[in-house]
Amino acid sequence: MNVMDFDVIPAINAMCTCLPQLFKLVADSAYNSVQDGTGLNGGTSELINLLAKLEVCVLEQNFQISNNGAQVVQHLMDESKGSILLMAAEIDLEMYSKLVGAIVACAFGKCDPGVFTEYLEMSREYMLAQLETALSGWKTVLKSTDESIKAIGLAGEEIITNAQSLPSKIKTIEDQMCKDSACSGPVITAFMDKVDTMLNTITGKTQVGQAAASVTQSVENLITLIEGTVESAGLVEEPDTLAKIVGTFNRIGDVIQTFKIVQQLPKLAESLGQDSQAILEFLQSFGTISGDAIKLVSELLEGDWEGNPLEFTTDSTGKVREGMAQIQDLIRTQVEAPLKEFSSQFSQLKDQISTLPFIGKSLSVTVNVASYQRQTVVSMNMPCAASGQLNFKPCPISVPIQWPNHHIPWIRLG
Repeated sequence: MNVMDFDVIPAINAMCTCLPQLFKLVADSAYNSVQDGTGLNGGTSELINLLAKLEVCVLEQNFQISNNGAQVVQHLMDESKGSILLMAAEIDLEMYSKLVGAIVACAFGKCDPGVFTEYLEMSREYMLAQLETALSGWKTVLKSTDESIKAIGLAGEEIITNAQSLPSKIKTIEDQMCKDSACSGPVITAFMDKVDTMLNTITGKTQVGQAAASVTQSVENLITLIEGTVESAGLVEEPDTLAKIVGTFNRIGDVIQTFKIVQQLPKLAESLGQDSQAILEFLQSFGTISGDAIKLVSELLEGDWEGNPLEFTTDSTGKVREGMAQIQDLIRTQVEAPLKEFSSQFSQLKDQISTLPFIGKSLSVTVNVASYQRQTVVSMNMPCAASGQLNFKPCPISVPIQWPNHHIPWIRLG
Protein backbone atom coordinates (compact mmCIF):
# COMPACT_ATOMS: atom_id res chain seq x y z
CA MET A 1 0.00 0.00 0.00
CA ASN A 2 1.34 3.37 -0.98
CA VAL A 3 1.71 5.88 1.80
CA MET A 4 0.18 8.50 -0.48
CA ASP A 5 -3.05 6.51 -0.45
CA PHE A 6 -3.55 8.06 2.99
CA ASP A 7 -4.51 11.65 3.55
CA VAL A 8 -1.52 12.04 5.81
CA ILE A 9 -0.19 15.38 4.66
CA PRO A 10 -2.41 17.43 7.02
CA ALA A 11 -1.62 15.08 9.88
CA ILE A 12 2.11 15.27 9.24
CA ASN A 13 1.86 19.04 8.91
CA ALA A 14 0.10 19.26 12.27
CA MET A 15 2.62 16.98 13.90
CA CYS A 16 5.50 19.02 12.60
CA THR A 17 4.11 22.53 13.01
CA CYS A 18 3.41 22.98 16.72
CA LEU A 19 2.86 19.67 18.48
CA PRO A 20 6.55 18.79 19.02
CA GLN A 21 7.18 22.11 20.74
CA LEU A 22 4.00 21.71 22.77
CA PHE A 23 4.93 18.18 23.87
CA LYS A 24 8.31 19.50 24.96
CA LEU A 25 6.77 22.33 27.01
CA VAL A 26 4.26 20.06 28.72
CA ALA A 27 7.11 17.82 29.85
CA ASP A 28 8.95 20.80 31.41
CA SER A 29 8.56 21.16 35.19
CA ALA A 30 7.82 24.90 34.81
CA TYR A 31 4.67 23.99 32.92
CA ASN A 32 2.92 22.75 36.07
CA SER A 33 2.96 26.18 37.70
CA VAL A 34 1.37 27.70 34.61
CA GLN A 35 -1.20 24.96 34.37
CA ASP A 36 -2.47 25.39 37.94
CA GLY A 37 -2.07 29.18 38.02
CA THR A 38 0.65 29.38 40.68
CA GLY A 39 3.27 30.76 38.30
CA LEU A 40 3.62 34.49 38.98
CA ASN A 41 7.13 35.47 37.83
CA GLY A 42 8.68 36.95 34.71
CA GLY A 43 9.52 33.54 33.25
CA THR A 44 5.89 32.55 33.65
CA SER A 45 4.81 35.42 31.41
CA GLU A 46 7.13 34.30 28.60
CA LEU A 47 5.93 30.72 28.86
CA ILE A 48 2.29 31.82 28.79
CA ASN A 49 2.84 33.90 25.67
CA LEU A 50 4.42 30.94 23.90
CA LEU A 51 1.57 28.65 24.98
CA ALA A 52 -0.98 31.17 23.69
CA LYS A 53 0.66 31.03 20.24
CA LEU A 54 0.78 27.24 20.30
CA GLU A 55 -2.89 27.16 21.27
CA VAL A 56 -3.77 29.18 18.17
CA CYS A 57 -1.59 26.88 16.07
CA VAL A 58 -3.27 23.74 17.39
CA LEU A 59 -6.72 25.15 16.66
CA GLU A 60 -5.63 26.10 13.14
CA GLN A 61 -4.66 22.47 12.58
CA ASN A 62 -8.29 21.53 13.32
CA PHE A 63 -7.69 20.05 16.74
CA GLN A 64 -10.26 20.87 19.41
CA ILE A 65 -9.82 22.09 22.98
CA SER A 66 -12.47 20.71 25.30
CA ASN A 67 -13.09 21.84 28.86
CA ASN A 68 -15.23 21.16 31.92
CA GLY A 69 -15.92 24.86 32.58
CA ALA A 70 -19.72 24.56 32.50
CA GLN A 71 -19.68 21.80 35.11
CA VAL A 72 -17.28 23.70 37.38
CA VAL A 73 -19.38 26.89 37.23
CA GLN A 74 -22.62 24.96 37.80
CA HIS A 75 -21.14 23.22 40.83
CA LEU A 76 -20.06 26.58 42.25
CA MET A 77 -23.54 28.04 41.70
CA ASP A 78 -25.20 25.03 43.31
CA GLU A 79 -22.95 25.40 46.35
CA SER A 80 -23.79 29.10 46.57
CA LYS A 81 -27.59 28.92 46.59
CA GLY A 82 -28.98 31.36 49.13
CA SER A 83 -25.78 33.42 48.99
CA ILE A 84 -24.55 36.31 46.89
CA LEU A 85 -22.01 34.90 44.44
CA LEU A 86 -19.87 37.37 42.51
CA MET A 87 -17.81 35.80 39.74
CA ALA A 88 -15.03 37.83 38.17
CA ALA A 89 -14.13 37.55 34.49
CA GLU A 90 -12.44 34.37 33.32
CA ILE A 91 -8.66 34.57 33.29
CA ASP A 92 -7.50 33.05 30.02
CA LEU A 93 -3.89 32.83 28.83
CA GLU A 94 -3.88 36.36 27.43
CA MET A 95 -5.18 37.93 30.64
CA TYR A 96 -2.94 35.65 32.71
CA SER A 97 0.08 37.06 30.88
CA LYS A 98 -1.04 40.68 31.40
CA LEU A 99 -1.74 40.16 35.08
CA VAL A 100 1.57 38.42 35.71
CA GLY A 101 3.35 41.36 34.10
CA ALA A 102 1.50 43.77 36.40
CA ILE A 103 2.21 41.60 39.45
CA VAL A 104 5.93 41.44 38.66
CA ALA A 105 5.99 45.24 38.21
CA CYS A 106 4.36 45.66 41.63
CA ALA A 107 7.01 43.43 43.17
CA PHE A 108 9.61 45.93 41.94
CA GLY A 109 7.73 48.92 43.32
CA LYS A 110 6.18 50.01 40.03
CA CYS A 111 2.53 49.23 40.66
CA ASP A 112 0.28 50.44 37.86
CA PRO A 113 -3.46 50.00 38.53
CA GLY A 114 -4.10 49.99 34.76
CA VAL A 115 -4.09 46.23 34.15
CA PHE A 116 -6.01 45.51 37.35
CA THR A 117 -8.57 48.16 36.36
CA GLU A 118 -8.84 46.56 32.90
CA TYR A 119 -9.55 43.21 34.51
CA LEU A 120 -12.08 44.81 36.86
CA GLU A 121 -13.84 46.42 33.89
CA MET A 122 -14.02 42.99 32.26
CA SER A 123 -15.50 41.61 35.48
CA ARG A 124 -17.96 44.43 36.09
CA GLU A 125 -20.86 42.98 34.13
CA TYR A 126 -20.34 39.58 35.75
CA MET A 127 -20.21 40.98 39.27
CA LEU A 128 -22.44 44.05 39.38
CA ALA A 129 -25.55 42.40 37.95
CA GLN A 130 -25.95 39.92 40.79
CA LEU A 131 -24.63 42.32 43.43
CA GLU A 132 -27.01 45.12 42.47
CA THR A 133 -29.94 42.73 42.19
CA ALA A 134 -29.36 41.20 45.61
CA LEU A 135 -28.40 44.35 47.48
CA SER A 136 -31.09 46.51 45.87
CA GLY A 137 -33.61 43.89 46.99
CA TRP A 138 -32.22 44.04 50.51
CA LYS A 139 -32.25 47.84 50.39
CA THR A 140 -35.91 47.89 49.34
CA VAL A 141 -36.86 45.60 52.22
CA LEU A 142 -34.78 47.63 54.67
CA LYS A 143 -36.50 50.84 53.57
CA SER A 144 -39.88 49.19 54.19
CA THR A 145 -38.56 47.90 57.50
CA ASP A 146 -37.50 51.42 58.40
CA GLU A 147 -41.01 52.73 57.72
CA SER A 148 -42.60 49.88 59.69
CA ILE A 149 -40.40 50.46 62.72
CA LYS A 150 -41.21 54.19 62.67
CA ALA A 151 -44.93 53.35 62.49
CA ILE A 152 -44.52 50.87 65.35
CA GLY A 153 -42.82 53.55 67.42
CA LEU A 154 -45.67 56.03 66.83
CA ALA A 155 -48.39 53.42 67.46
CA GLY A 156 -46.60 52.23 70.59
CA GLU A 157 -46.35 55.73 71.98
CA GLU A 158 -50.06 56.31 71.31
CA ILE A 159 -50.99 53.10 73.15
CA ILE A 160 -48.80 53.97 76.11
CA THR A 161 -50.11 57.55 76.31
CA ASN A 162 -53.69 56.29 76.21
CA ALA A 163 -52.99 53.55 78.73
CA GLN A 164 -51.38 56.03 81.12
CA SER A 165 -54.51 58.20 81.00
CA LEU A 166 -56.94 55.34 81.65
CA PRO A 167 -56.50 54.84 85.43
CA SER A 168 -57.85 58.31 86.25
CA LYS A 169 -60.78 57.87 83.84
CA ILE A 170 -61.57 54.45 85.28
CA LYS A 171 -61.30 55.87 88.82
CA THR A 172 -63.94 58.49 87.94
CA ILE A 173 -66.30 55.76 86.73
CA GLU A 174 -65.59 53.60 89.80
CA ASP A 175 -66.40 56.49 92.16
CA GLN A 176 -69.82 56.78 90.57
CA MET A 177 -70.74 53.10 90.47
CA CYS A 178 -68.96 51.46 93.38
CA LYS A 179 -71.08 52.66 96.31
CA ASP A 180 -72.24 50.52 99.22
CA SER A 181 -69.82 47.68 98.29
CA ALA A 182 -71.38 47.39 94.84
CA CYS A 183 -68.00 46.47 93.29
CA SER A 184 -66.76 44.08 95.95
CA GLY A 185 -67.92 40.89 94.24
CA PRO A 186 -65.39 38.37 92.82
CA VAL A 187 -66.31 38.93 89.17
CA ILE A 188 -65.83 42.71 89.25
CA THR A 189 -62.73 42.38 91.44
CA ALA A 190 -61.15 39.89 88.98
CA PHE A 191 -62.07 42.18 86.08
CA MET A 192 -60.44 45.23 87.66
CA ASP A 193 -57.34 43.19 88.55
CA LYS A 194 -57.07 42.13 84.90
CA VAL A 195 -57.43 45.77 83.81
CA ASP A 196 -54.47 46.64 86.06
CA THR A 197 -52.44 43.76 84.59
CA MET A 198 -53.22 44.88 81.04
CA LEU A 199 -52.26 48.48 81.75
CA ASN A 200 -49.04 47.44 83.48
CA THR A 201 -48.14 45.24 80.49
CA ILE A 202 -48.47 48.21 78.17
CA THR A 203 -47.06 51.03 80.30
CA GLY A 204 -44.04 48.92 81.23
CA LYS A 205 -42.75 49.47 77.67
CA THR A 206 -42.47 53.25 77.76
CA GLN A 207 -39.21 53.21 75.74
CA VAL A 208 -40.79 51.85 72.57
CA GLY A 209 -40.54 55.17 70.71
CA GLN A 210 -36.92 55.72 71.70
CA ALA A 211 -36.02 52.12 70.85
CA ALA A 212 -37.72 52.41 67.46
CA ALA A 213 -35.73 55.56 66.69
CA SER A 214 -32.49 53.77 67.60
CA VAL A 215 -33.28 50.76 65.42
CA THR A 216 -34.30 52.91 62.45
CA GLN A 217 -30.93 54.64 62.70
CA SER A 218 -29.24 51.23 62.49
CA VAL A 219 -31.37 50.32 59.48
CA GLU A 220 -30.56 53.61 57.75
CA ASN A 221 -26.85 53.02 58.40
CA LEU A 222 -27.21 49.62 56.73
CA ILE A 223 -28.85 51.17 53.68
CA THR A 224 -25.98 53.66 53.40
CA LEU A 225 -23.42 50.86 53.73
CA ILE A 226 -25.15 48.79 51.04
CA GLU A 227 -25.11 51.75 48.67
CA GLY A 228 -21.40 52.25 49.38
CA THR A 229 -20.72 48.57 48.75
CA VAL A 230 -22.28 48.76 45.29
CA GLU A 231 -20.23 51.87 44.50
CA SER A 232 -17.00 50.21 45.64
CA ALA A 233 -17.61 47.30 43.25
CA GLY A 234 -16.30 49.48 40.42
CA LEU A 235 -12.98 50.38 42.05
CA VAL A 236 -9.55 48.83 42.50
CA GLU A 237 -7.22 49.57 45.40
CA GLU A 238 -4.80 52.49 45.32
CA PRO A 239 -1.20 51.83 44.11
CA ASP A 240 0.31 51.79 47.62
CA THR A 241 -2.28 49.30 48.82
CA LEU A 242 -1.93 47.29 45.61
CA ALA A 243 1.76 46.71 46.26
CA LYS A 244 1.01 45.27 49.71
CA ILE A 245 -1.82 43.08 48.47
CA VAL A 246 0.04 41.75 45.42
CA GLY A 247 2.95 40.74 47.64
CA THR A 248 0.68 38.16 49.29
CA PHE A 249 -0.44 36.43 46.08
CA ASN A 250 0.11 32.68 45.73
CA ARG A 251 -1.85 32.11 42.52
CA ILE A 252 -3.29 34.12 39.68
CA GLY A 253 -6.84 33.89 41.08
CA ASP A 254 -5.74 36.04 44.02
CA VAL A 255 -5.94 39.03 41.69
CA ILE A 256 -9.54 39.49 42.85
CA GLN A 257 -8.08 40.81 46.10
CA THR A 258 -7.26 44.03 44.22
CA PHE A 259 -10.99 44.81 43.94
CA LYS A 260 -12.16 47.16 46.68
CA ILE A 261 -15.35 45.19 47.14
CA VAL A 262 -13.34 42.34 48.65
CA GLN A 263 -12.53 44.66 51.57
CA GLN A 264 -16.06 46.10 51.70
CA LEU A 265 -18.05 42.88 51.89
CA PRO A 266 -16.66 41.74 55.28
CA LYS A 267 -17.60 45.15 56.71
CA LEU A 268 -21.07 44.75 55.25
CA ALA A 269 -21.38 41.23 56.68
CA GLU A 270 -20.35 42.43 60.15
CA SER A 271 -22.78 45.36 60.09
CA LEU A 272 -25.59 43.16 58.80
CA GLY A 273 -25.06 40.86 61.75
CA GLN A 274 -24.92 43.64 64.34
CA ASP A 275 -27.84 45.69 63.06
CA SER A 276 -30.06 42.71 62.34
CA GLN A 277 -29.53 41.68 65.96
CA ALA A 278 -30.83 45.12 66.99
CA ILE A 279 -34.00 44.47 64.96
CA LEU A 280 -34.49 41.06 66.58
CA GLU A 281 -34.00 42.49 70.07
CA PHE A 282 -36.55 45.20 69.29
CA LEU A 283 -39.07 42.54 68.24
CA GLN A 284 -38.42 40.47 71.35
CA SER A 285 -38.57 43.45 73.71
CA PHE A 286 -41.79 45.00 72.45
CA GLY A 287 -43.61 42.03 71.00
CA THR A 288 -45.33 41.51 74.37
CA ILE A 289 -47.27 44.73 73.85
CA SER A 290 -49.05 43.20 70.89
CA GLY A 291 -49.06 39.64 72.18
CA ASP A 292 -49.87 39.62 75.89
CA ALA A 293 -51.84 42.87 75.83
CA ILE A 294 -54.13 41.79 72.98
CA LYS A 295 -54.96 38.59 74.84
CA LEU A 296 -55.83 40.53 78.00
CA VAL A 297 -57.87 43.13 76.09
CA SER A 298 -59.85 40.40 74.35
CA GLU A 299 -60.66 38.76 77.68
CA LEU A 300 -61.72 42.09 79.19
CA LEU A 301 -64.02 42.93 76.30
CA GLU A 302 -65.67 39.50 76.44
CA GLY A 303 -67.13 40.25 79.90
CA ASP A 304 -70.94 39.81 79.98
CA TRP A 305 -72.55 41.39 83.00
CA GLU A 306 -76.01 40.01 82.29
CA GLY A 307 -74.82 36.57 83.30
CA ASN A 308 -73.83 37.59 86.83
CA PRO A 309 -77.07 38.68 88.64
CA LEU A 310 -75.76 37.85 92.12
CA GLU A 311 -72.83 40.20 91.57
CA PHE A 312 -75.22 43.11 91.14
CA THR A 313 -77.84 42.49 93.86
CA THR A 314 -77.32 46.01 95.18
CA ASP A 315 -77.33 47.51 91.68
CA SER A 316 -81.01 48.41 91.61
CA THR A 317 -80.35 51.44 89.40
CA GLY A 318 -78.12 49.57 86.90
CA LYS A 319 -75.22 51.96 87.46
CA VAL A 320 -72.71 49.15 88.06
CA ARG A 321 -73.56 47.45 84.78
CA GLU A 322 -73.47 50.82 83.04
CA GLY A 323 -70.10 51.68 84.60
CA MET A 324 -68.55 48.33 83.64
CA ALA A 325 -69.73 48.85 80.05
CA GLN A 326 -68.19 52.35 80.08
CA ILE A 327 -64.84 50.91 81.21
CA GLN A 328 -65.03 48.36 78.38
CA ASP A 329 -65.78 51.15 75.89
CA LEU A 330 -62.72 53.05 77.13
CA ILE A 331 -60.56 49.96 76.65
CA ARG A 332 -62.07 49.37 73.21
CA THR A 333 -61.44 52.89 71.90
CA GLN A 334 -58.31 53.90 73.81
CA VAL A 335 -56.42 50.59 73.79
CA GLU A 336 -57.84 47.96 71.44
CA ALA A 337 -57.92 50.10 68.26
CA PRO A 338 -54.32 51.44 68.44
CA LEU A 339 -53.18 48.07 69.75
CA LYS A 340 -54.52 46.34 66.63
CA GLU A 341 -52.67 48.87 64.47
CA PHE A 342 -49.52 48.25 66.50
CA SER A 343 -49.95 44.49 66.13
CA SER A 344 -50.52 44.81 62.38
CA GLN A 345 -47.31 46.82 62.00
CA PHE A 346 -45.45 44.23 64.06
CA SER A 347 -46.68 41.38 61.86
CA GLN A 348 -45.71 43.34 58.78
CA LEU A 349 -42.24 43.92 60.19
CA LYS A 350 -41.80 40.21 60.90
CA ASP A 351 -42.87 39.36 57.35
CA GLN A 352 -40.44 41.90 55.93
CA ILE A 353 -37.37 40.76 57.81
CA SER A 354 -38.15 37.09 57.13
CA THR A 355 -37.09 37.78 53.52
CA LEU A 356 -33.63 38.96 54.58
CA PRO A 357 -31.14 36.05 54.70
CA PHE A 358 -28.92 37.73 57.28
CA ILE A 359 -31.57 38.12 59.99
CA GLY A 360 -30.76 35.91 62.94
CA LYS A 361 -27.48 34.63 61.58
CA SER A 362 -24.02 35.92 60.84
CA LEU A 363 -22.80 36.08 57.26
CA SER A 364 -19.29 35.25 56.16
CA VAL A 365 -17.29 36.23 53.10
CA THR A 366 -15.37 33.62 51.11
CA VAL A 367 -12.88 34.56 48.41
CA ASN A 368 -11.62 31.79 46.15
CA VAL A 369 -11.06 30.75 42.56
CA ALA A 370 -12.72 28.11 40.40
CA SER A 371 -10.30 26.58 37.90
CA TYR A 372 -11.41 24.36 35.08
CA GLN A 373 -9.40 21.95 32.97
CA ARG A 374 -8.78 22.19 29.23
CA GLN A 375 -7.64 19.30 27.08
CA THR A 376 -6.76 18.48 23.50
CA VAL A 377 -6.71 14.87 22.40
CA VAL A 378 -4.36 14.50 19.44
CA SER A 379 -5.98 11.69 17.42
CA MET A 380 -5.02 10.79 13.88
CA ASN A 381 -4.11 7.94 11.60
CA MET A 382 -0.43 7.75 10.77
CA PRO A 383 1.15 5.45 8.18
CA CYS A 384 3.12 2.65 9.72
CA ALA A 385 4.77 -0.55 8.56
CA ALA A 386 6.43 -3.52 10.15
CA SER A 387 10.21 -3.43 10.32
CA GLY A 388 11.73 -4.16 6.91
CA GLN A 389 8.33 -3.94 5.18
CA LEU A 390 7.19 -1.38 2.60
CA ASN A 391 3.51 -2.08 2.97
CA PHE A 392 2.02 0.73 5.03
CA LYS A 393 -1.25 0.64 6.93
CA PRO A 394 -3.10 3.24 8.99
CA CYS A 395 -2.17 3.23 12.67
CA PRO A 396 -4.41 5.34 14.96
CA ILE A 397 -2.64 7.39 17.61
CA SER A 398 -4.28 9.30 20.47
CA VAL A 399 -2.31 11.53 22.82
CA PRO A 400 -4.05 13.75 25.45
CA ILE A 401 -2.54 17.18 26.15
CA GLN A 402 -3.54 19.11 29.27
CA TRP A 403 -3.56 22.84 28.62
CA PRO A 404 -3.18 25.45 31.36
CA ASN A 405 -6.38 25.86 33.34
CA HIS A 406 -8.58 28.89 32.98
CA HIS A 407 -9.51 30.57 36.26
CA ILE A 408 -12.64 32.31 37.55
CA PRO A 409 -12.02 34.17 40.83
CA TRP A 410 -15.14 34.60 42.97
CA ILE A 411 -16.46 36.16 46.16
CA ARG A 412 -19.37 34.75 48.13
CA LEU A 413 -21.39 36.46 50.84
CA GLY A 414 -23.60 34.01 52.68
